[in-house]
Amino acid sequence: MEDPIQLQTERLILRLPSLADLDGVVGVFNDEEWAKYVRRLFPWPYPRQDGEEFIDGAAQRSSDLGPHLVLELAGKVVGVITLELRAEDRIAEIGY
Repeated sequence: MEDPIQLQTERLILRLPSLADLDGVVGVFNDEEWAKYVRRLFPWPYPRQDGEEFIDGAAQRSSDLGPHLVLELAGKVVGVITLELRAEDRIAEIGY
């Protein structure tokens, strides 16, 4: 089994989400300032069920597609990052 993805600095942790992060993930997606840039991609307001599906999808996501990660600051989820890898097109994308 592979080790979970986790990058850590003095202040920040970038890691795979867990169900314990549900409130934080839903809070990030429901932040109106953030949501105005991604409303075409995500429903707004963002329901808890979608947050559960996002977290479950992160656990199920194939490693060759790239991970969904949460950004944690002082024990609180403050952001979400997705790495998309499309080997057939030789394209990589970061969504944050």
